Amino acid sequence: MVEDEIEEQFGDSNIVNKSEDDLVVLYDSPEAYLHPQLQLNFLNYIKDYLNQKSDSNRKVQIIMCTHSKMIIDNTPDDSLYFLFYPDQVEENQLRSASEVPDELRNLISKEMGLTALSSGEDILLVEGRDDREVIQRIDDEIEKELSVIEMGGKDPIVNLDETFNKMVPKLDGVDLYAIVDRDRGMKLNKQIPDNIHVLPVTSVENLILKPDVIFETVQDILGRKLKTEGYESPQDIENLLSNIVLHENFIEKEAHTRWNEQFGELHLSYRSFEKSKGFDDIGSFAKNELGNKLDDVSEFSEIRKEVEQLAENGNIDQLQGKEILKELSNQFNIKTERLLRMCARRLDVEDLPDETRDFIQEAKS
Repeated sequence: MVEDEIEEQFGDSNIVNKSEDDLVVLYDSPEAYLHPQLQLNFLNYIKDYLNQKSDSNRKVQIIMCTHSKMIIDNTPDDSLYFLFYPDQVEENQLRSASEVPDELRNLISKEMGLTALSSGEDILLVEGRDDREVIQRIDDEIEKELSVIEMGGKDPIVNLDETFNKMVPKLDGVDLYAIVDRDRGMKLNKQIPDNIHVLPVTSVENLILKPDVIFETVQDILGRKLKTEGYESPQDIENLLSNIVLHENFIEKEAHTRWNEQFGELHLSYRSFEKSKGFDDIGSFAKNELGNKLDDVSEFSEIRKEVEQLAENGNIDQLQGKEILKELSNQFNIKTERLLRMCARRLDVEDLPDETRDFIQEAKS
């Protein structure tokens, strides 16, 4: 595959002819003799290789058979299949992960989770696959100290203050940590445990929205084509970011998102009710919490004005990083997932916000 990449690069320079042959690569237990971090590096290389080939007319397919938790956890459902015993299923023994019943997936997930617990490693929970990939690529040493596990969204983590308090004493020698996106609507910064870190930016995508990182990444992907499109330095990328967030459509979408957040679900934990004073029943407690939430509601015009101000001041960290990254991807015709991964690979732990870096270091220690 490396030789194939080299041939591709020489082909761009017309030194050799590029191979136009379709390619199928089969791997049996690629995790054998590999440290978990090397398994992740291998899988990331495979993903980048396939993303690179996706822009050409050449068809490339990679099939691997594995028992590796690392590889399974980091493979999207649309590319993941489970092979069942003949007596477990009718007809085809090979089932797409998306077709496996939730009960069975939960059982499989629990078994996978037991691997992390039995290893005695501390656990870092994150919201989704992008969060895990970005953190793993920024800190390529993290898997040596922590098992990074995605939870499939914010909700499973939001109420973890209660869950942590119940689980931690039972996990002898294992500490649990979590990282969540900053959430304006639920105000997670209130009464949040020390082992849950709220990013100081809107989402994990905001961490990679640095003009120099984006410029170098896109330059690697597009080569000389980038210059012909008018992007010659990180300053040009900074101007592009500014144009994106100042665009009418972006401001309108951001304002709508913030408006909807005001009326998101009201999360009430029983522990919060227990700690509260002056309420005889959960009903009166809930009404009080809802009343407090309504006190914070703003008119749409006020929200839109706030968004415009943030955009004009270039406060990208406080805007929706996911939407900005999508616009960048469209601008350069690069898949969003690929751009996110490759930008993250250029960053280092020292590039993270101070509080995020300190939290990860504390979790690893």
